Amino acid sequence: MRRVLRADALATWLAGFLPGLAEDGDPLLTVPRVLDRTVGKAVHLLGLALSRAWQPRLLAPYLDTNRQQRIATATARQVSDVAREIADGDLMATHWLVSFGVLAVQAG
Repeated sequence: MRRVLRADALATWLAGFLPGLAEDGDPLLTVPRVLDRTVGKAVHLLGLALSRAWQPRLLAPYLDTNRQQRIATATARQVSDVAREIADGDLMATHWLVSFGVLAVQAG
């Protein structure tokens, strides 16, 4: 929708589609808990963390300043929690997380 709506229309649409985005307790801004970062299925949650950084960063400019700040703080936490896995983690994570990491950082 970000690509097809004007900024004002997107802000209105976003408020209706994700009314709780960047509110206190928004689950989209929490870091997924990964108990074993060597288990292939579990490390997909690390990719989810980076997606949760990437996408809200693209939407933040259409939100009020308070929500923008919450997104900035939460997404920085998402990226920093996964960053060490990109370079020093198990092969289950390192071989594909870099692409999500680049997208998350570029969006910020």
